[in-house]
Parts: sequence; structure tokens; C-alpha cells
Amino acid sequence: MTVAGGRTEEFFDWLQSHAGVRHNLSLSGMGGVVRLPRPAPREIDRATAPTLRSRVADGLNVDPRRVVLTHGATEGNSLVLFYLARTGRRSGGSAGRVRAWMPEYLPLWEAALAAGFRAASGGGSADLAVVSNPRNPEGTLWDRREIEARADGQRAILIDETFREFTEVPSLAAGGRRGWWCTGTFTKVYGGDALRVGWVVAPPEAADDFRRWHTLLGDAIAPPSIAGALRCLDERDRILRAVRARFVRYRSLLALHRPEAAHLAAPVFFDRTEGIDTRRLALRALRRSILVAPGAYFGDPGGVRICLTRRRFPDDFAAYLRFRTAGPRGRSRPRPVQTALRGTPLTSP
Repeated sequence: MTVAGGRTEEFFDWLQSHAGVRHNLSLSGMGGVVRLPRPAPREIDRATAPTLRSRVADGLNVDPRRVVLTHGATEGNSLVLFYLARTGRRSGGSAGRVRAWMPEYLPLWEAALAAGFRAASGGGSADLAVVSNPRNPEGTLWDRREIEARADGQRAILIDETFREFTEVPSLAAGGRRGWWCTGTFTKVYGGDALRVGWVVAPPEAADDFRRWHTLLGDAIAPPSIAGALRCLDERDRILRAVRARFVRYRSLLALHRPEAAHLAAPVFFDRTEGIDTRRLALRALRRSILVAPGAYFGDPGGVRICLTRRRFPDDFAAYLRFRTAGPRGRSRPRPVQTALRGTPLTSP
């Protein structure tokens, strides 16, 4: 038996194997950019999971009993998908059908298939929908009305809100809609890769059962991670102010060359390259020490994902533009993007 997940494995290997390139446009989180708070030993001793769960719930405007802490959004998504597959089999014998809208963060899709869901075909019915919001890799935001339309007819919808705090929009978990599951993490906007802390917000009708199920399968979060996450929440205003300002600057820079990027809600952009083999494009870029993610890793080979997170983004994006303008053999040199950023007004994301 072959388990789904081949593209996801390739994707993670692609990112990790080439992490040492000079121009890395593949990293979607703020790790190494944000000054991560360091808790004191006494804070670690006092840190508890119920305290963190309550603080996360307050920020999301949900009942703490609906919040389950995880080691990140990937773990949270997988736990939800396998739980939904299990509960779906109670009545029908099979997990059911799943729907996604490409391009999409492929681990969501492949984890659903691994859990036992089958792909919904065409316009047929589905039992589950999976979606990242803001969208990864497109960086756009679907509002509540759009999500409601996508969720219509499905038994459940899993909404990965990994990038939500780059915006000021509230979590979709706050409404407590039946069948709506939301996940989040400290690894993106807070740059908390080393913390390994995320969360699941279950819908009210499933919260107790899911919490008991998670207790059987999940390990407790380490106290240093809990304390670090609490410190992030203590300094939330400072961190979000700095991160959002950086994102807005880089978004303005990107929009000078890709006007459609002006409305990005997250620091990821799907640079569409119709008629081009994006895998070959990414390999050619790699020979110039530029790392981007081919669209095949998001279910749509019509583009490449670039990320607006690193301190060196102006230089890295300039190198990417020179590469794209030059073509396979040319050496064209467009205007340096760093100078285009001067005087750009800051606006709210």
C-alpha cells in the first residue's frame, strides 16, 4: 500500500536541501527576523498548558475548552483530518470525499488522502473541504462569505489560519460554526520555529470528544515552549507591529513589479508563469543560487511561490527579477529594486 504524501516529502526536501543558497525566497515564516522573547527560568517553571490555552483562546475570542495545543499547525491539521476520517467511518464505513482548490498548501490535501479521504471529482458532493486562509501560496484572503460558500454542502471544513495574524481579521473560529475547524501556529508571524507550538480550535459540538482523542495520541508541550509562547503573547503588539510593517514594505516593493501583489494578505506570492515548465525554471534559478518553490508542490504547475519574509528580500527579489528578465541565456539588468522602495508610504495590511 502506498501512502499519499509524495509531493509533500519532495517539497520539504526541496526547501531543506537548498537552504544555504544566496537568495532564499522560499521561507514563509519570520524565523531569524523577529527577536524571539526568551523566558527566564522562573517563567518556565511557572508556565502551564492551561494558562497558554486560555491566552490563545482569549486572542481568538473562543471558549478555552475548544482549544487543543499542538506542536505546530502541521500536527494540528493531521490530527483533525485523522479524527474526521475516524468519525466519518462510524456511519458510512469510509472516510468520505475531500475537496480543495488549487493552488493550495499541498500537505493539507495529501494528509487528507493519507487519512483515508478520497478526492471529490468535478462538481460532485464532498464530506470535507480543506483550505488555507490567507491562501498559501497565493497570499490572498477569502472573507467569511467566500468560506461559507466553499463549506456549503460539506460535513466539515478545515481552515489553516497559519498566516492570519499578518492581517487584522479575526479568526473564523470565533463564530463557532458547526463543522468548522481552525488551526494556527507560533511559527510564522512570531518566528517561533524553535518553540514548536500550535493549536486546533474544534467546533463546539466536537470539542470534548476531540480533546479526549487528542489526549490519547498527543504529547504534552514542553514547558520551555509553553513559556516562550506566553512571552510571545506578552509582546504580541511589538512583534505584530514590526512584522506587519516589514511585510507592508516588501509588499509595496513587490507590487511595483507585480501589480497584482498590492492586495496580498500574507507574505507569500504565486508568481504565475504560464507556458513555462516551473520545475525547470526553479532548477535554472537554483543554478543562480536563487531558491523558489515550483507550483507543482501546490497542485498548480502554472507558477512559483516566492516569500516576502527575509531581511534580504530586496536583494533576493532583485536577483530573481534579473534572472526572470534575462531568460535562459540573457544578462538583462532591470532597475535595482532597493531604490524603488525609497519613499514608499506605509499602509495597513
